[in-house]
Amino acid sequence: MTNVPHWAHALLYTIFLLTFLASTVLSFLALLSIVTIEQPYKGTLWSICIVQVLGLVLAWARGGRLEKHFSNPIEVNKYLLTFIQGGSDIVIFSNTFAWLDDKIEHILRQKSSAGHSVVLYAPQLNEKLNRLQGTGIAVRVYKSLNLVPRVRFTLLDRNRAGSERLAVGQGDPSDFRVSQFRASHDPQVVAMASMIVEFVDTCITGARTTQNHND
Repeated sequence: MTNVPHWAHALLYTIFLLTFLASTVLSFLALLSIVTIEQPYKGTLWSICIVQVLGLVLAWARGGRLEKHFSNPIEVNKYLLTFIQGGSDIVIFSNTFAWLDDKIEHILRQKSSAGHSVVLYAPQLNEKLNRLQGTGIAVRVYKSLNLVPRVRFTLLDRNRAGSERLAVGQGDPSDFRVSQFRASHDPQVVAMASMIVEFVDTCITGARTTQNHND
């Protein structure tokens, strides 16, 4: 087997890094340009921008992550319950909250009552989310962005630099996989997840502003 020279490894890494940075810059430029686009294309472009960032997060995720595999929703919820109990501030981004059970709902209420920030990002409201919203938990609806996330993620302690933890899950209920990251080992991945949250907040605010102007 021929050994690959060190300079070749360095060159490949440099190409990957430059590609990653270029994609990030293009994502920001796309986000800034969207404000000048009229409906009905604006919602689609918001989605493309956010999906691009999601792809960058997964593309960057390499070593240091903890992989878990679950075969049913009960196991997933047990894992998530333990995961969020270890944090203070909580962000959960999901394309559905049908999985939300009483135990997780209870711990979210506890965190909020203790003064911690709990923010849930959902495509639309349902009975459970309305109930949680009434207890002071923030629920942000991104339906107007035409976004259908293929993954769901939970970000802990977003505002405590260096202490953040991230769990990204994807798959069917009978074959659900979770990758867990720590800021101390994967700062780029965690930072990109936090940027996704900022992107979505900006998109939601922009969509509301546009709607108010149209009204």
